[in-house]
Amino acid sequence: MLAADHGPAWPGRLGSPLDDGERQTLEEDPFAAQWGYLSWLFRNALALRKQMQLRALTGQACEVRNELANYRPLQFAQFRRLWEQMPE
Repeated sequence: MLAADHGPAWPGRLGSPLDDGERQTLEEDPFAAQWGYLSWLFRNALALRKQMQLRALTGQACEVRNELANYRPLQFAQFRRLWEQMPE
């Protein structure tokens, strides 16, 4: 969606990550964006602020990813919030 709407160089247009490694990775492959960056982008990029469903989805996906990455069990309520944000 981001590449289709904003072109393959969308990270530079919408807001590059602060981390040099992540920025370089996105320059090489714009489909390699991580959840934290996507969540930040949907909260901060002016061009994306109206996309509330994707803003909520990326925020919830980032939260779930962080729980799993830190070996914490996922609560059913967290899963359900993520599931409810999924587009049809």
